[in-house]
Amino acid sequence: MSWLYVLSVFLHVLAATFWIGGMLFLAGVVMPALRRDPGRLSILERLGRYFEYVGMGALAILLLTGLMSLTFRGVVLPGQLWTSPVGRMGLLKLGIFSVVVLLSFWHNRGIGRQALQLLREAPGNREGERLQKWSRWIGRLVLLLSLVLLYLGILLARGITLW
Repeated sequence: MSWLYVLSVFLHVLAATFWIGGMLFLAGVVMPALRRDPGRLSILERLGRYFEYVGMGALAILLLTGLMSLTFRGVVLPGQLWTSPVGRMGLLKLGIFSVVVLLSFWHNRGIGRQALQLLREAPGNREGERLQKWSRWIGRLVLLLSLVLLYLGILLARGITLW
């Protein structure tokens, strides 16, 4: 086993831990703690901005190390993504990963920021509250899809493919 492969897997697991753990921490600790805090909008905006930068870094590491893991498992990119069982699992993970990245970007740069801005300008703004609800659901979907990716990664590491 190559030291580069071990390093790649280590960084992959570390980035996944940071990404999923960060979302669980925000949803399970930060959001409930700030629910009635009058300064919650500015705190959420700052936390969101910091998590976005390091989270996108974690996603970049996940993409790079995920592709490396496929090649270490003998998948010649991109051709064998379609023809080998490991390649097809990798392709499924890449597809879900792409959705996670797009939804995260929309959540962070689009709907989330717009909701914060509207609620800061006029607390109780109906449009802001509607966007905030959508933002919460998008965040939950990103977490759920990230957990699906984790599950698929565990299957793949155990040598189990779906087809």
